[in-house]
Amino acid sequence: MCRWFAYISPTEACLLEDVLVTPKHSLARQVHDHYLPKLIAHDPNNVTTAQEIAVRNRLFNTDGLGVAWYTSAASDFVSSEEGTRPTLYKNNHPFVFGRYTFMHNGQIADFVLIRRALSELLDDDVYAHVIGSTDSEHLGALIISHLTSGKGKSSWETEYPVAKLADAMRRAVKSVIEIQRKQLGERAQPNDLNLALTDGKRMVAYRFRNHATEQPPSLYWSTEAGKTLNRKYPDHPDGAKWETRKGQKKNSKEHGTHVIVSSEPTTYKEKDWNVIPKNHVLTVEENGKVEVNAVEYDQAWDAEDNGVNIYAGQ
Repeated sequence: MCRWFAYISPTEACLLEDVLVTPKHSLARQVHDHYLPKLIAHDPNNVTTAQEIAVRNRLFNTDGLGVAWYTSAASDFVSSEEGTRPTLYKNNHPFVFGRYTFMHNGQIADFVLIRRALSELLDDDVYAHVIGSTDSEHLGALIISHLTSGKGKSSWETEYPVAKLADAMRRAVKSVIEIQRKQLGERAQPNDLNLALTDGKRMVAYRFRNHATEQPPSLYWSTEAGKTLNRKYPDHPDGAKWETRKGQKKNSKEHGTHVIVSSEPTTYKEKDWNVIPKNHVLTVEENGKVEVNAVEYDQAWDAEDNGVNIYAGQ
């Protein structure tokens, strides 16, 4: 089970160490420990929050790690591109397509059985860009194909409005379910699709599971936690006295607008974190404006687990 963390701000940069390593419950430590406040049970009559953790947020992450961050493209070596560009360190996802970075926590059910049909929806450049065999990379490729209408690699540099990013994600999820229903019929099983797509200025995040009662893996968002994570400001992600941090402290009111989306909260302030509801999409505009809305959902998409999942993903 993957865990991921995304930070975006039009004005306030952050250190990777502050947000990914320093906190007691940082992304680097979520492989063996969980902090999941405010989650509801799959079935309020039968399933407890403890079972929620066991079922959708298991304590393993054997696929490795990856980090992508955005830097200015202006340099003596890059003159044809403008604006921020993703820089990548990885041995799995995030996956990068031009200026776009994609992450996925969860799984496409029975991906091996539908991979060929899904690949047929990819344009030639996107298909050639896929290196591995995971569901995550193929899903990212499908979203990019929908986003760019199959116009090829040059279109990966185009900036699209956040509504178009969200629609591409919606269409990709719909395509996956339609392929499953066509290929597998009544044997189609639910998917866990916690997704993030960004161009460094805008971001879209999905929390999705096509089951009548079961919840997807955990996914939270915050517009306040960055102040606690950033060493330049008072406080500490673990609740320790902020004086233990070195360096000059700025007033927290000076912190810029920002949005964090994370599989789990990484600071001790539970009130700063909100759960993205099941089958909802969070959008972040270039100016930092956040909206959380229900996604388009057809009740016919509801599927049941059959206990057998032929899966190749991360």
